[in-house]
Amino acid sequence: MTARRSNLATLRDMGALSVITLLLGAGRELLIARDLQASGDADIFFRGLVAVATVRACALAVYRARWIPADARIPTVALLRDGARSASLLGLIGVLGLLPLIGPRDLVAAASEGSQALALVALALAAFLASWAGHLRALAERRGRELRGFGVDWGLALGTIAGTLALEDSGALGPSLGLLAGLSVGVVMLWPARVRLSLDGPAMDIPAAPTPEATESPGESERPLWLLLDALLYGNLGVVDSLFSHLLIAGSLAVLSYAGLFVNSALMLLTGAVTVVALRMAASSSGGRSMRRWSLLGGAAVTLGLAVIGLLLGWAPIAGGIEQLLGWDLAGSVRPVVLWSLPYAFLRLANTVGRQRRLVRGDLRGVIGWDLAGLTVRSLLLAAAIGTLGLVAFPVAAAAAELLQLMVWWRGPTPDR
Repeated sequence: MTARRSNLATLRDMGALSVITLLLGAGRELLIARDLQASGDADIFFRGLVAVATVRACALAVYRARWIPADARIPTVALLRDGARSASLLGLIGVLGLLPLIGPRDLVAAASEGSQALALVALALAAFLASWAGHLRALAERRGRELRGFGVDWGLALGTIAGTLALEDSGALGPSLGLLAGLSVGVVMLWPARVRLSLDGPAMDIPAAPTPEATESPGESERPLWLLLDALLYGNLGVVDSLFSHLLIAGSLAVLSYAGLFVNSALMLLTGAVTVVALRMAASSSGGRSMRRWSLLGGAAVTLGLAVIGLLLGWAPIAGGIEQLLGWDLAGSVRPVVLWSLPYAFLRLANTVGRQRRLVRGDLRGVIGWDLAGLTVRSLLLAAAIGTLGLVAFPVAAAAAELLQLMVWWRGPTPDR
């Protein structure tokens, strides 16, 4: 097996490639903002994108927590086979979850229009495939090939851009088909070359290595289920936002998604790299001693970056340039949401780092309790404040939920336990 890259090299290289991912994502969002603006068609695409992103993030969180700390002697083919059923199950959950995200009104409208119905089919297929993308990316990161995982990120953005340009004036169909195509290419790139197309072949890394089941303690047999529940409950920010956005006028989810472009641009530069490194530290005997300090520093760094973005959106040359490019005032629409997202960004990054040790070594059932508390608080706050605050209610509620999530790890198992 290829030796793992050093933590510093992982942070450096994944951070550099995340800049490219950010630029591609920005190009995708701006192109859709130009063609679909804040319309119902844009809402449909972004609801599908929420399903795809949520499933992929959940799968990636689950399999990172399972595969990265796993015994290095376990062959890749054994892990691929072991996760096949749960990856397919999570993909089916994503397909079913797409239905309430779209909503009955839009589903009925799409059924009567061929292009929109085809767009929904493409989004459903992408939601299923997204689970396998997360599974395969975690396997690549375990083998020290974390840079290969960016093929999915780039494929999603480039495919959406190509589909939007190729099928102009087609509503959500162009970006939806492009999203599916780009995701498919990324999955093919991630598939372990020596495994080929069969899961029945011999293990290629170390033939005599134990299977995952053989290395688990009796209590570990339930761990994948708790990891999946944690990922679904903690990684559902987009799902909750999509459901509550039905209470606002058409196009509100699109504006929220455009704001998310700038918020996620600050988060994504660090999240992938710090998660991989945090899991490696959490799996070591002494790595947890600096994780609390590292989580706070990471949160401060991402908040500073987002604050700079918010200030730039209020600068007349930047705001005017965006409006001239797109034909409408996107900067003015999203800037309040971006600025109100500063507390959320700080807490999200801090929790991303800090909770990894609890996921690797702690009581997962206790984590689920805090996940449910965060989901409940966020939903109640949205229900109470969305009529008064509008779109600003979404980052406020998200920050409150993340504040509760601090209890998952801040007072959790001590580093030496």
